[in-house]
Amino acid sequence: MSFSPGQQGKYRPLVNRAWHVHCDRTGQAPNAPLAFRCWYEQQLLDVLGVPTTRNAGHKAQFEICMLHFATILGDDREIAYWTSAAERTMKYIINQRLDELTWLEQRRHDWHYARGIYKHMNLPLTMEEAPAMCLWKVFQALDIHVARECRKRKLSVWSLPTRHRKRKAVAS
Repeated sequence: MSFSPGQQGKYRPLVNRAWHVHCDRTGQAPNAPLAFRCWYEQQLLDVLGVPTTRNAGHKAQFEICMLHFATILGDDREIAYWTSAAERTMKYIINQRLDELTWLEQRRHDWHYARGIYKHMNLPLTMEEAPAMCLWKVFQALDIHVARECRKRKLSVWSLPTRHRKRKAVAS
């Protein structure tokens, strides 16, 4: 599996911009396809340990590559965005669990509730400044709470509205 078409739409232009910066720094001609291919494969070897994204597809691998090429590019905005990717993902899934608790308990659970969990855990900094590992602990607490509430109601966690996913039909 390679990066998705949406990911490719972000990835390819960033790689191209990084290549041009590399060429400016080294005096290399940017229109040399073989030189690009060698440079590109070496970058992937450095960051993923393989010379192609053909078998890449995990969101984390995409984010690692994006950060790598943003660093080559020296674009502070891109670097800041891709550096905080794990935290954005954690905040997204914490928000999903808050929505599940709201649905289960029929009362609103919002970020105030999550901040209360964070504060109770005596974690450093504030929740907004927290690294992904601290946010992971909040997610775990919420996930356990959701599972407990589902058991009380004799529901499967997979029956929750946020867990519904379109499944591909299996050809027979």
